[in-house]
Amino acid sequence: MGIFQSKKEEKKKNIKKEKSVTEKKMVIKEDKGAARVLLSPWITEKTHNLMDDRQYVFKVFPKATKKNIKQAIKSIYNVTPESVKIINIHRKKKKAGLKTVYRSGFKKAIIKLKPKDKIEIYE
Repeated sequence: MGIFQSKKEEKKKNIKKEKSVTEKKMVIKEDKGAARVLLSPWITEKTHNLMDDRQYVFKVFPKATKKNIKQAIKSIYNVTPESVKIINIHRKKKKAGLKTVYRSGFKKAIIKLKPKDKIEIYE
């Protein structure tokens, strides 16, 4: 009986590993998922200067990966990104009277496009 029990335990471990791998992946459908990944363009003076170098900054869903962001850019803007950099902005402490309140953190992505590609954010 000891032999059979070990095989059952091995099968259970394999099933658990497969479930954990599939849960970690985030599947993006063509148009619906792309809108969920890219929340909004992040427009500041610094990001406006980056646009001259074909780099665009977007506020992104917190669990999005580089692959998800690339797929979203391709489906929404019909442009192929050259590289994607992700930055996690941590939450910040603010004082509200005697209480300390936290401003929520977020994730942003810097997307560099190929030389002839361009995204029209303002139009």
